[in-house]
Amino acid sequence: MWRARAWAVAFAAVSAIPAPVSRQADAPLLSRCHYRAQPDTVRVLPVALREISGLALYRGTLLAHDDEFGRVYSINPATGAVAVFATLRGPVRDDFEGIAVLGDTVWLMTSAGRLYGVKASASTTPVAFVQRHTGLGKRCELEGLAADEASGVLLLPCKTLTKNGGGLVVFRWNVAGGDLAVPATVSASAADLKRAGAPRLRPSAIEAVPGSNHLLVLSASPPALLELDAIGAARGYARLVTGHAQPEGLAISARGDIYVTDEGGSGMATLSLYRCHP
Repeated sequence: MWRARAWAVAFAAVSAIPAPVSRQADAPLLSRCHYRAQPDTVRVLPVALREISGLALYRGTLLAHDDEFGRVYSINPATGAVAVFATLRGPVRDDFEGIAVLGDTVWLMTSAGRLYGVKASASTTPVAFVQRHTGLGKRCELEGLAADEASGVLLLPCKTLTKNGGGLVVFRWNVAGGDLAVPATVSASAADLKRAGAPRLRPSAIEAVPGSNHLLVLSASPPALLELDAIGAARGYARLVTGHAQPEGLAISARGDIYVTDEGGSGMATLSLYRCHP
């Protein structure tokens, strides 16, 4: 069952770049929701997910994976029940760094930009998959994956920022066309990040904010959340001061609840829930 943990976690510097908004959908998630200093609930995950490396929300169920094996797990947010959702036929081993659901396909992404796609339905036997090579690994090491359902593209952020002059770059990949989508990237310069209070950032996950064209980026170091609008302008920044040893996965519910997973390392992985309090 869910249990609270005495972690001194605090959100800070929310809505670092104020801007007038005319519609609720345009309002930054980190402004229209109040998140408590500590997670509302924390769950310790089973040993099979000790190296959890990605998270996605699909039809009310959380989908997760570790960083070595081509296997997708389901986590029931209400009960915490964990089950194998799908196993790639092979077996497949790779450096998996992100998961997203686009249409009826679950996509796993590697740090080199390889994409593995399987049908978004649970299976007790190994399943066939399709593979796409984006070639984006030549530009940077990638970590995190999200789906932009409105435009039908996947979002792949660069983990390493040095090649981008210290800024943040998120590639938009058209799976159907097998190439970069237009606009090709969402980017925030080093100056933009500094103004938002996030001069140092190591992206580990990304999610599209439901009902909005904003993106939420999870940083592993320092542990933090950065919200960007459609053109890459920073609209909010929240520092997770302590308690998250290695945040790797991010998912957002339709009502604005935020799920964050931490890789276990030498311990056990955890799933934290921050509820949206309007």
